[in-house]
Amino acid sequence: MIQYNANYSRSVLFQFLMLSVLLGFLLLLNHEFLLNFYIKNQATNTGYIVNGSILSLFLVGVARLITLLLRYGREENALARFIRNVQNDETLPTQRINKKSLIYNRYISVLEISKHNVAVNHSALASTLSATESTRLSLPRFISNILILTGVFGTIISLSIALVGASDIIDSADGISGMSIVIHGMSTALSTTITAIVCYLFFGYFYKEFTDVQTELLSGI
Repeated sequence: MIQYNANYSRSVLFQFLMLSVLLGFLLLLNHEFLLNFYIKNQATNTGYIVNGSILSLFLVGVARLITLLLRYGREENALARFIRNVQNDETLPTQRINKKSLIYNRYISVLEISKHNVAVNHSALASTLSATESTRLSLPRFISNILILTGVFGTIISLSIALVGASDIIDSADGISGMSIVIHGMSTALSTTITAIVCYLFFGYFYKEFTDVQTELLSGI
């Protein structure tokens, strides 16, 4: 009997939902601190721009991962149904299986090759499928690689602002305005770093889980 876990992607989506609820609860508990830290008393728009860019990248990547997980959930169900049809000696193993599914296309490809009395090179078919599916991860892979760098970029910009404020302190008589810029720059550097790290950890975990889902599905096919 062939054993296949058809609920791998569903379990990852459930983990994502639970972790999102927990994160949202923590944000709600600390909303006053977060408002003061990220929104209020900002001397420039640097924090809004950099943190907004980090969150936008993060949300785009998460949306792409969720879309792919939902798609792979359908692929897992199609593969599980195909396996049941084979084990139940159905006349047509692809019965009630979506014609756009990966397992359907693989089965049709094998049939077409067999009709020409040619040995089926399953390794070549597997490599082709793996290469094709890996292209779907281009955007999430790119976002995973640059998320932490956006935090570094924000830190550099914020420290530059702090240096400008320090220069104003040296050049001016009172130095009050310059000191506020220094404090703002240091605060923005910290906020952008924290935002990038949290988003990277959250996204990186589910990116890893998605690659496991993909590997499980392709190995099952």
